[in-house]
Amino acid sequence: MTAWGAFVGLFLARISRGRTIRQIALFSFIAPLVYAFIWFCTFGGIGLRQARTAEELEFYGAEIFGDPAYFRVDGSDVCYNVPQGDIVNQTSGEVVWTNTVPGITPVCQKASAATDDWFNVMFSFTFQLQEDFAGFGGFMAGLSLIALTIYFVTSSDSGSLIVDHLASNGHEDHHWSQRVFWAFTEGAVATALLMAGGGSALNALQAASIVFALPFVSKASMFYWFGSSFSHVAACLLHCPTELSAVRHDVLHSPNV
Repeated sequence: MTAWGAFVGLFLARISRGRTIRQIALFSFIAPLVYAFIWFCTFGGIGLRQARTAEELEFYGAEIFGDPAYFRVDGSDVCYNVPQGDIVNQTSGEVVWTNTVPGITPVCQKASAATDDWFNVMFSFTFQLQEDFAGFGGFMAGLSLIALTIYFVTSSDSGSLIVDHLASNGHEDHHWSQRVFWAFTEGAVATALLMAGGGSALNALQAASIVFALPFVSKASMFYWFGSSFSHVAACLLHCPTELSAVRHDVLHSPNV
């Protein structure tokens, strides 16, 4: 996170030139935060609700019918067919479970891999017993593909911008082909990693990133644990004049601020 924070900070500084502080705060911080909040609350809530329903079906399958796999989908260990009616205790006649989301089936427990959870959500919206959600699984699959494409394209573009900036020793008047070169180089390295080792190669790269970031994390931890509250306040106070000076410089030299 330390290396990524510096990378993103440099990118924000490049795209913020000529814009007001209000615009930067609104479009670079507040808008992405609101979007992420809505996305994770909506689809994360759907995934958690379906996982909880799967756990309930496993429990009531064992409790009422004596078989934890009573509602389980054939060939699956984590997905369960959702009954569209109530589950009734055969002995007492009591309704022990009610389907609050009719038409959504099957539902899956939380997967071992985080990326599988989203596919479980789409799987639940693809095979339904009612027409209310017909085709919604395919729609979410297309939406996911578009969102991932935008994410990777914008990430590659911003990464190429900063790598090109660093490779040019901070100069901004270089040829556009240099930026294109870095974009293709980044894509080639990622493709080579996936082709060579797949997930194992990515795990090794993540481990290497953690190892190389250890000195920075250790220094930050020592500052946090051994630094007094006075030093933290002093650092913030010393940063304020620098920030104020930078703002005044932009006001004087940029007509758009």
